Amino acid sequence: MGNTNDNSVNILKEEKRRLLERVATIDSLLELIEGKVEDPQPNKNSNDSGPDYSGYNARKSSRFKVVYIIKAVNRFLHSSEIRSKIARLEKIDYDSVNISPVLSQLKRDGKLCKVQVGNQNRNSFWGNPKWLNEAGEILPQYKYNENALSVNDSEEDIEFYKKIRV
Repeated sequence: MGNTNDNSVNILKEEKRRLLERVATIDSLLELIEGKVEDPQPNKNSNDSGPDYSGYNARKSSRFKVVYIIKAVNRFLHSSEIRSKIARLEKIDYDSVNISPVLSQLKRDGKLCKVQVGNQNRNSFWGNPKWLNEAGEILPQYKYNENALSVNDSEEDIEFYKKIRV
């Protein structure tokens, strides 16, 4: 029974990785089409459309990576979007990317701010404090991707998640 669970977990993780990669690609294309990214400089070593990640360095600190990605995308990002981009750029497993402590530290240092949408902490987005107006609201040109918002899980979804986490 352990092999079945391990196999299911691996299949689900791979599907999650593929879906997150597709979402990141779609986000980048939407930003480009909607004019949110001005004249992106394509990375000569990549077929990636969208923000220029040519200055990204996997050997740099996690602080550097997080700030670099937020600046490159030039809008508020959900932590899952940042993790997905790091995983894609470094060709590593999404689940191995842990940025929560880094986000908290950057917030304490005043380098990043967190904006929570609604009353769910999981709907928190990270960006440059300069991207807020005087009232603490996100300036329109830096708005988060609404597709990254979480909705309340239905009881059916919760039961499904409980079953696959066994």
